[in-house]
Amino acid sequence: MDRFTKKMAARDLGMKSEREAAEWFIREFPQSKLISRNYRSKMGELDLVFECDRLLVFIEVRARLPGTWVTPQESIGPHKQKCLVRTIELFLSQYRGSAKGLRLDLLSWDGKAWEHWPHIWGISGQR
Repeated sequence: MDRFTKKMAARDLGMKSEREAAEWFIREFPQSKLISRNYRSKMGELDLVFECDRLLVFIEVRARLPGTWVTPQESIGPHKQKCLVRTIELFLSQYRGSAKGLRLDLLSWDGKAWEHWPHIWGISGQR
């Protein structure tokens, strides 16, 4: 498989995973409302943003196929975390909803099931 084909396959997997992650989150937390998907800025991207129980829940989605070298948590290093925080700060500067707190979660797919880690990096707070 050439580089272009691999890149396209990874992009397709990412898009499919984000769509299915949003569906999973809504099934598990029916009171939640998806307010943003793929929010982009020059600092980074937020995969999914939900309002849920007066919280803004920022979700990083990771799809890992069996046999990969790193866990979903390990795949998000310090640089990615810094980009997420900066992008969340920008999102919050533009947010006009009623949520009063926030958290950052990780949803990962291992090829069989979704796993949810709320408050993954200790980023939480009040508005």
